[in-house]
Amino acid sequence: MKFLIVVFVIALAGCHETDDVATLHDQAIALGTYYRPQLDAFERRVRDLGARGPNLGDKNLPGNARAADQLKLAANQLADLQSIVMQGAHGKSELENQADSLARDRDTTSLTRLVADTREKLDHDTAVINSELTAAEMWLLEAEASVKPVSGLGSGAGSGEP
Repeated sequence: MKFLIVVFVIALAGCHETDDVATLHDQAIALGTYYRPQLDAFERRVRDLGARGPNLGDKNLPGNARAADQLKLAANQLADLQSIVMQGAHGKSELENQADSLARDRDTTSLTRLVADTREKLDHDTAVINSELTAAEMWLLEAEASVKPVSGLGSGAGSGEP
């Protein structure tokens, strides 16, 4: 009877590890799937800012250098995150390749660390990218408003004069 209980406990422990590996692997893959649309949206915002900025003409507008630095920082962090979660030439992301390798090796400790570290990096860096892009967008909106004359002001329009 004791032998049967020991065998049952060992079998259960083996099944538990299998479930952990599969679950952790799925969590790693899900991180990439979850963050890809956000990174795509950030990419569009970077392109939009890059296209609109040169239309201002005057490079000496107050805050221009800072906005350019914010855009550059966001673009660099975005490229870093894209290298982690976007699919490469072989159809898999770096995150997927690492998760696959660790799952094959049945390394639950490293898989746990991969999921936690990747989640933390993606959470933190997407918040920073969003903040930097928002600041650059706000500057651009103010700069665009300052270089475009407001139509109708100063021309007597709406003042009741003929």
